[in-house]
Amino acid sequence: MTSKLTNAQLEILKIFSSPMSKKELKEFKAYLLEYRAKELSELVDEKFEEMGTHPDDLLNEHFRTPYLIKNSS
Repeated sequence: MTSKLTNAQLEILKIFSSPMSKKELKEFKAYLLEYRAKELSELVDEKFEEMGTHPDDLLNEHFRTPYLIKNSS
């Protein structure tokens, strides 16, 4: 199985073609994760807005499986 690199991956390879120290690499990874987390958070907020609700509304929802009570006769 072969997979092609995305345009973002190719750009990152170009920009960071020189070696990095362990500290720099750690900081870079943290930055990328922070960027992705922010992007996903904005997407979630957008979807909740489209639904006309707020994430906190989920705290008041009941998601348990309803079980039928059997008569013990």
